[in-house]
Parts: sequence; structure tokens; C-alpha cells
Amino acid sequence: MDMGNCMTWNDKHCVYVLCEKKEQFTTHKNKCRSLYIGQTKDWFQRSQKYQNIKLKNNEIIRKLAKHFKNKIPDMIKKADLRNIDARMLISNNLVDNDYREEIESYLIKKLNPLLNIAKRDGIFERNYKKFKKNYSITTFEKYREDCEHYFSEWYFSRKDIGGTETIFHPIKKIYVDRSSLSGEEAEDIQYNRKYKNWFWKTNELQHRYELWRTNQEKWEKELKFR
Repeated sequence: MDMGNCMTWNDKHCVYVLCEKKEQFTTHKNKCRSLYIGQTKDWFQRSQKYQNIKLKNNEIIRKLAKHFKNKIPDMIKKADLRNIDARMLISNNLVDNDYREEIESYLIKKLNPLLNIAKRDGIFERNYKKFKKNYSITTFEKYREDCEHYFSEWYFSRKDIGGTETIFHPIKKIYVDRSSLSGEEAEDIQYNRKYKNWFWKTNELQHRYELWRTNQEKWEKELKFR
């Protein structure tokens, strides 16, 4: 993945667009060959998820596999990370979480990226003071997307995952070769089950949407991962 456009910038807060240099997965419907649009408080940390050398844990590979309903090994064979470029929108005002989300929302609606699930309405007030008086309300779909983002960052940074030749397949009830198709399937099943348990039971996030919408810093601090 080409990150050359952002290496001279030392700040963290930004809205970013991941796009293809040449059309591989995108079509004319995805303007600027946009794959995914996001926003972050720490671009360096966030970008590592898209450059993970363990491709089965690479977030853009996982998003592509999920979108096309492919097995991750099949998507790894098809995807060329060198064909993906990162473009940044930079402003001192992007320290404001609400403003970053507003611009992200606007770009999603404008470019129609392939992999964004939540297509939210955003006006993108160029006048920051005007924006602060009246900004759009985020959606529950975006909330769910943020929840999975926080969980996946924690889950794939763990030291106690992987490293074994076999893995237990919850459906087949046997241990399978981790590098096989059944092994990849087992990893996906385990991940999805743990995420659902984390969302619905550990944190009961179905009841914490309003806190996320009104005070994301407090919401984030109260997340439990164990």
C-alpha cells in the first residue's frame, strides 16, 4: 500500500480515502476508485491495520473478503496492496471528533466508496463555527461500524492469538490446520462469535448508543475487553 502521500505530515487527526491506482475491485460507481473512507485520531496507528504483513489480519483484506463473500485466502491471492493508495484531508479543525465525522460522512456520500457500509448524510460546513452550531446526527449503522473497529483493533493486536499449527473449528468440532481453508473459516467463526459476545454481553453496547453519540471519550474509556 502506497503511503507516500502522508509520510511528510506529522500530525495524527485526519479523514482518509483509500483508493485504487487502477480499477481492480472498484467500478465507475465508486468515484476516484475509492475503496474505503474513514477518520482517525492517530493516522500512524490506524495505517498499520492496512499495512499488516500478516495479510489475513489486514483490515482492508478482511473488508474486501466480507464484501465479496470470499474466503480470506482467496482474497489474499487476488488483492494487490501496492495498487491501493491513501489520500488525506488535513485541517487543524479535525481535532474535533464531530467535525471529522461530518467530513467523513460528506465524502462517503460524495464518492460512494465500495466498502463503507454506513452511507450517512453530511453537509460539510466549510465554516467551522457554523458547523459547531448545527451538525448532523450520526446513525446507528456508523455506531456499529465504530464498535467493530475498536474490537478488531484490540483483537488483532493480542499476543495470545495464532502461533499454533491447528485451530479448533466450532462447527466441525475438530482441530484443523490453521493455514487451510477450514482453518481460515474457524478463525472467522471464532472472531464473529467473540465480537457478538463483546458487543451484546460484555459491554451491552446496544444500550450505549446515546453515550457514544454525546460523549465518545467517556464511551471509549468505559469499554471492556476482558
